[in-house]
Amino acid sequence: MPGKKLRPFIHPVTGAIIPPELAGVIAPMFTPVDRQGRVDLKALRAYAEYLAANEAISTLFIRSGVGGMFTFQEEEIEPVVELIAEVAKANEKPFLVGCPGTWSEWPGVIRDADRFRQESLRFGEAALARGAYAAVYPFPYGLLDPEQGGADAQAVYLRYFDWVAERLSGRIVLYHVPQLRPEHWVTPASLAELMERHANIVGMKVSHGDVSHHLDLMAVIDETNFAYICGNELVFLPLLLMGACGLIGEGCNAIPEVYRGIIRAFFAGALADAREGQFVANEAFRVGQELCRDATGQAAIAPDSIGLGYLSQQGVYPFGPRLRSGGTWPSKATLEALAQAWDQLRGA
Repeated sequence: MPGKKLRPFIHPVTGAIIPPELAGVIAPMFTPVDRQGRVDLKALRAYAEYLAANEAISTLFIRSGVGGMFTFQEEEIEPVVELIAEVAKANEKPFLVGCPGTWSEWPGVIRDADRFRQESLRFGEAALARGAYAAVYPFPYGLLDPEQGGADAQAVYLRYFDWVAERLSGRIVLYHVPQLRPEHWVTPASLAELMERHANIVGMKVSHGDVSHHLDLMAVIDETNFAYICGNELVFLPLLLMGACGLIGEGCNAIPEVYRGIIRAFFAGALADAREGQFVANEAFRVGQELCRDATGQAAIAPDSIGLGYLSQQGVYPFGPRLRSGGTWPSKATLEALAQAWDQLRGA
C-alpha cells in the first residue's frame, strides 16, 4: 500500500519474515444485499469504512467465503472490488480479493473448467490492478468428481493452480475451504510442489480445526517465509505457536480486538495472557452459536447474519433483512443478547 509504511512480521518462534498484509487480523467481509438480492453498495461502503478504521484489523478481504464468494455474478464483482479499493486506499489499509471463477450452481460442480480457469485469471488480474495485495483462490472442489478420492483431488489442484500461477502477474494466497472433505484435503506433498514451482504463491489460509493436518502442512513451510494463515478461530493460539502468522475468521469482523490481543500477548511472550485471550475468543464463538440455534439445537442463523446483525447493533448501518447466504436475519432479542455478550467480551 502506498502511504503508510508497514513493518514486516517476524515470527517469534520460526523467525519467518512475513509481509504485514498477511499477518494479524484479516477480516473476511460479509456481503450485505438489498431487498432485491443485489449487493447493497451503500451498506458495503459503511461496513468497509468501519472495518478499515479499526486499528485491530490489519487487512480487508472482500469476496470471501463467508461473503458468498461463489454466489457472485460476474457483473457484481468489479463494483465491489472498486469500492473496497477506494476505501482501503483512503484508510491506508491493504486488501485481498477472492478471485475464483463463477459457478453456475451452488454448491454443485463446476461444469466448464476452462471458463472457470479463464475467469479466475481475469478476476485476479483485475483485483491486482486495483491494488489488491494478493488474489485469493480456493482449492477448486467444484472441479472434483464427488465419487473420486483424495489422490485424484491432488491432481486437480495442481493442474488448476499451475495454470493460474503461471499466468497471473502477482501474488496468490491459497484458500483451503471448509467445504473440503478430509479425503480431499491438500497433502503436504502437493503444497510442497506448488511452493517449489510458483514463487508468487505466498500464503495459504486453512479453515478447519484438525491440528494434526495443520502441523503436517506447516512442516512443509518450515524455514521459509510462506504465510500460513489460520482459518479457524478456535485453534488460533495453538497454530500461532507452531508458526501461523494471522487469522481469517468470521469473528474478525465483530471482535477483532480480542484476536489482536492474542497476537500482541503472544509476541510479548505473555503466553498466559494469550491463552486467556483464546478462552475469551472461544466463549464469544460459543455465545454466538448458542444464540443462533433453534429449539432442536440445530444452527438456524447463518454466520453472515450473526456478524452483520451484530454490526447493525453497533450502528454501522441498518443491515438486513436480506443476506447473501439466504439465511435468516436474527430477531431483535437475539441481536440485543448478542451485542450485550460480545461488547462485554470485547472489553475483557
